[in-house]
Amino acid sequence: MIYDVVINTGGESLSDCFSSGLGTDNYVYYNKKAQGAIDDIFFNNSVVESNNGELTLQLFLNSQCLLQELPITGWGANKVAYELDTGDFFVKATGEQGVSLNITALDSAQINFSPTTPLAYNDDICYNIITGGIFAGTGEVLKQDIGEELTSGISGKYPNINFTDFDFFLNGQKLYSGDGVGLKAGTDYQIAFGTSTAAGGIVTNINETGFKATAYKKNNRTHSITGVTPDISTETGFIEGRNNYYINGLQESQSGYLELYTGVTIFKTGVGCLPSGGFGNSKTPKTKNTIEL
Repeated sequence: MIYDVVINTGGESLSDCFSSGLGTDNYVYYNKKAQGAIDDIFFNNSVVESNNGELTLQLFLNSQCLLQELPITGWGANKVAYELDTGDFFVKATGEQGVSLNITALDSAQINFSPTTPLAYNDDICYNIITGGIFAGTGEVLKQDIGEELTSGISGKYPNINFTDFDFFLNGQKLYSGDGVGLKAGTDYQIAFGTSTAAGGIVTNINETGFKATAYKKNNRTHSITGVTPDISTETGFIEGRNNYYINGLQESQSGYLELYTGVTIFKTGVGCLPSGGFGNSKTPKTKNTIEL
């Protein structure tokens, strides 16, 4: 099992975690729940629009990261038609390719999924707000290597590319440096996937067209910690709710783990309890700074 935490506190200490001047006032950008069901799923577009009007989401469907794409648009029979190439979903904005549209507030708040994206009424859908852009590679553009294609997209916006400035995903699962993604031998900028160029990867020149690789630019002052134990100490401190926790590349729901940042020194297990908060027949008293599980 590989455990990974992406800490988005805005700084290395609690004292500098909220500053509009430093661009670290990012407490509303993470672990947001989408609302609705099946064909009518919405997100809080007021938060995204306040961030320079960018409608860019890092969307998770049952813990797997989906690819957002800017759709191709055109006029159909008395309606506007939207088409995706390789993406899993899109949101309507004023920048679609093909036609100029009048997008209502409700339209721009809806998440529109590709017909090939599997959805069910009980799906868990959450998202993060992305401020630095999304980049994708499929290995199919001009028969480029999947890593070359991804690097080309990134360097077009960020000429001075830094490998550690991005979070990488392969078919929706988070990757780690040295475990499926790395820098191509002999270069300091070329992103590489696969057993021949990056240790531990599963992508090869033969099967790479079956994969989609995506990179997300990290926000300012983002820290990542990877380990082999489920309990990870951040050391630098953090703010509750502003962090993403992954197990084997899949993002976990916040309801499945505890973020303990102050005041708790003891865990007590095996104590009988009731949903109402009572302790059954147990006469064991509570201990100060204790959480009963």
